[in-house]
Amino acid sequence: GDGAAGGGNSTASSSGFGEYVSDHRDDRGMCLSMHQPWASLVVFGIKKVEGRNWPTSHRGRLWIASTKRPPLESEVAAVEEQYDTLRFFRCQTLGDEPALKFPDLYPTSALLGCVDVVDCVPGQVLRDRAGPGEEATDCEYDFVLENVSGPGRDLPW
Repeated sequence: GDGAAGGGNSTASSSGFGEYVSDHRDDRGMCLSMHQPWASLVVFGIKKVEGRNWPTSHRGRLWIASTKRPPLESEVAAVEEQYDTLRFFRCQTLGDEPALKFPDLYPTSALLGCVDVVDCVPGQVLRDRAGPGEEATDCEYDFVLENVSGPGRDLPW
């Protein structure tokens, strides 16, 4: 990866799924608990923006943990459809891109992986700038996420 937030802390993974985190100096043990299916979509690199009603000054590695509440089948179906729709609009604008690979399972009460927080922007700013197929939330603040290391990827343990 380009190491935008972590100072060059990852390299290409031989698994073909993502990046291997090889430099742990910027890991301060920060963790965000999220409900499923959103937590898994973050560590699969599908969800690249996380909305919250509070800002963060944190930049760098952020661990993602799933809460104990299992997702409803209707939630999973709706969220997967939402991301397929975003991909459709990106393809219309930017050309073809690979189909999304959604998780087969949405585990609960688990540490799933990590991402880098590269920015935190007011939600309205992201909503105003979001083009077709780009993710935005209805929250006051949006965390911009990159450099995924999660399921099917090499985790640092």
